[in-house]
Amino acid sequence: MVRKIFVGLALLLVALYATAWLRSLRPEWLLSMYLPSLERLPGFARRDTPSNVKLSEEQVAVLSHLDSVESKLAEEEVPTVKAADTLAPPVVPKIPDGIPCVGLEYDTTQATPLKNFYEQLYTGKAARKQVRILHFGDSQIEGDRITSYLRSRLQKEFGGGGIGLVSVAPSMHSFGGVSLSSSKGWEVRSLMPATARKRGERYGIVGNVCRFLEKRAVDSLGNVFEGSLSIKKDLRAGRGARFTHCRIFARNDSGAFRVTMFRGEVPIAEVRGGSSSMVRDIAFSLEDGLEQFRLQFTSQNPVSVYGISLETPTGVQVDNIPLRGSSGTDFTAMDSTTLIEMASYLEPSLLLLQFGVNVVPGKVEGYGFYAAGLIKQINYLKRIFPGVPMILVGVSDMGEKDGEFFRSYGNIPDVQRAQKRAARQTGIAYWDCRRAMGGENSIVAWVQADPPLATADYVHFTPRGARYVGEMLYASLMSDYTAFVQGRK
Repeated sequence: MVRKIFVGLALLLVALYATAWLRSLRPEWLLSMYLPSLERLPGFARRDTPSNVKLSEEQVAVLSHLDSVESKLAEEEVPTVKAADTLAPPVVPKIPDGIPCVGLEYDTTQATPLKNFYEQLYTGKAARKQVRILHFGDSQIEGDRITSYLRSRLQKEFGGGGIGLVSVAPSMHSFGGVSLSSSKGWEVRSLMPATARKRGERYGIVGNVCRFLEKRAVDSLGNVFEGSLSIKKDLRAGRGARFTHCRIFARNDSGAFRVTMFRGEVPIAEVRGGSSSMVRDIAFSLEDGLEQFRLQFTSQNPVSVYGISLETPTGVQVDNIPLRGSSGTDFTAMDSTTLIEMASYLEPSLLLLQFGVNVVPGKVEGYGFYAAGLIKQINYLKRIFPGVPMILVGVSDMGEKDGEFFRSYGNIPDVQRAQKRAARQTGIAYWDCRRAMGGENSIVAWVQADPPLATADYVHFTPRGARYVGEMLYASLMSDYTAFVQGRK
């Protein structure tokens, strides 16, 4: 009996201490916490909400449409877009009937904040150069979700191929028909989670920096460190695998280094360089029909690699840059010099910022601090990418247990208001993802759909759900672009 009382008192003290500690946290610290899967929590038993929350007839029709579109996107050849002496008529994509089109939100009394991006599409820049979109987001876009569908759609209309920027040591090893495999010995320092961030590290655009630390026998150049990355593409997979160039972004602060491209065990291209305090853009053109190759890095001292890009020199490129655990308030932790140097090489035309799912579970009384944090980050990105338009993609619907069942988090509208305020005050566009999903409790319908559009954590999209979101975002973007073209004539 005494033992039970003692254990009970001990548990009570632990609970009181934990409560006091949580109350001591600053609200912004909650923004980078990871979301556990609800089914992993002790005693969890899934119970779907017994309500009339179901997919609308419109949504069901869209899903059947997606199946046919996806197969066509994989089968169609990449269009060859030729530059002409005189501008060809602008491409104005036809938006499929029945796609829910939630309009982009911005101050309609002013010119569209996406004008620079739309002008590049309208004037045919994609025929002569790249039109690049950087898609930053939280775990909702991890694994090329949403991005891949948006990329396929835009490349179909405006040309281009490849998956764009990826880390040398990605968390996922397959993207759009491209498989990546890095050798042992790579050290990866990531921006996220914030608790493991290294002070003074020069993080780049993809959110990490990779260094090969594997030692080897000294060669004639004095190189002692070596690392490699193998890349394989399935040409049947669609546009993502149809890249013609490989670019490497790296910094070598001291000593010589070398990057060699191999077909099997045969070297087919090589670039050598000396030390430099600046990020370098090392480019390889791929031979026709080359489906598999290996990049081998050797150096006298460890080289910092900020990512590679698998791309075509023209057309649309859409980069998937997931920052798992971020709320969109971590860009200022990236090294500004490194970002500016990479921006000068990449020359992006549009930034997509998709965040929010890490903010919602940390319930607080007000979200003014979140709006202020986003405003700070967006203004920082504006200094790094001057004149580049941005779209803030709002938080998706999310579910929590309410008694025996699941319903939408009650604080999502507050988070949305903070995001809209940040977009409005910085003059960028906003897209309401939750509204596009169907609004309150739509996450329940997405989980219950057959096949499911969202996973049993009531947060993340399944691949099918991610494609649906990608299609709706594409439709909204192209609807706004069409209005721009019509107003320009």
